[in-house]
Amino acid sequence: MTDTPRDAAIAAISDDLTRAIRRIGALKQQYGVPDPASLPLLFRLLDGPLRATELAELLYVDLSVVSRQIASLSDRGLVVKTRDADDRRAFRVEITEAGRSLVSDVACIRQRFLEGLLDEWDTEDVTRFADYLHRLTQALDSHHIGAQPRSLAGEI
Repeated sequence: MTDTPRDAAIAAISDDLTRAIRRIGALKQQYGVPDPASLPLLFRLLDGPLRATELAELLYVDLSVVSRQIASLSDRGLVVKTRDADDRRAFRVEITEAGRSLVSDVACIRQRFLEGLLDEWDTEDVTRFADYLHRLTQALDSHHIGAQPRSLAGEI
């Protein structure tokens, strides 16, 4: 395989994203964020109540993961389950005021942390990085998760 400048840049992005994701996970624990794995679920519920199956789809995780997270969050008073008005057999999960307060605290911690982290960057660099990160996120969002990936045999 020929290493072009693009190949080298993509490899660097892969390495840096992996390091950044691991570091962010460690920082959540350092800052005392309770149950960081459940935060995406709480943030999703800010838009309104959802069924567990809907949350699993939106978060790209197995229903069993969402069920465990809902149970844990419910035990801590951060979410409540209510009967679905459209289907009385099903439940919807709704964020509580305590859950909203936690999400607000986490968003503030996140904002302050990033402000400090990027303090020495000029506005143009921050804006450019935000644009590139948004483009990457859009590309990820448009990539169908259930699709069969092309064969990577011998590449991993």
